[in-house]
Amino acid sequence: VAADPLMGVIDPAGNVLWQGKGEVADFRSIGQALKVSQDGKTVDFALLPKGKQPVRFSMASARLTRDPEPDNSLKPPSTSGKGVYLRKGEKPEFGGKALELDKWERWHGAAVVPGSDHLLLATDDYIRLFDKEGNLVRKTKVSTVWGINVSGDGRLVVAAHSNTIRWYRVSDGEELLALFTKGDGSQWVAWTPKGYFMASENAVDLMGWQVNRGDDEVPDFYSFSYFTDKLGRPDVVKRVLDTLDEDEA
Repeated sequence: VAADPLMGVIDPAGNVLWQGKGEVADFRSIGQALKVSQDGKTVDFALLPKGKQPVRFSMASARLTRDPEPDNSLKPPSTSGKGVYLRKGEKPEFGGKALELDKWERWHGAAVVPGSDHLLLATDDYIRLFDKEGNLVRKTKVSTVWGINVSGDGRLVVAAHSNTIRWYRVSDGEELLALFTKGDGSQWVAWTPKGYFMASENAVDLMGWQVNRGDDEVPDFYSFSYFTDKLGRPDVVKRVLDTLDEDEA
């Protein structure tokens, strides 16, 4: 098994008897392909590493577009002219000092927050926020972040995790929204931390809740389709990036 995700069987001679890969996006090396609009509601990203298979998600229209036309209003993450020193395999520097990381923690991307000159750093374990002198302000525990950006108005962090795009408040690092797409961009689901969701056609069964029953029993899985009447709320999902508060939305 591997983290791609991939699983398979190999015989003693090294022959692959069978293998299967998950139908998910791969955001490793997403880099400058993660572009965000001024208000954070439109995001460009790529379903494969190094910008391959580009797509655009629009919260306003609730639509995922494959191979979108270029839009110069969507901006990649910026660190230019801010005294940021970034080189793979080395500790990043900002404000003239090396940035604080845990032992074995690797970084994968960075973006300066507009209007504050603070720096967001995406790593294996955290989204870290540093002030302009390079002092750690906050770290938010997350799964691996392969790329990071900030909306032009400085309100929203947009992060590319292993196979989801997620939005966080810049002010305190709280998650507001997640987006999962199939690896070919044909279907998608977006949801809030409390489970309010919207989805493309026939996509509600892509996500759900797993209830574990211990080591000796098969877990139960309840897809979003079980809860459409209560939690299928596109209006809430669309509004949460305006209010920056799920309860208010």
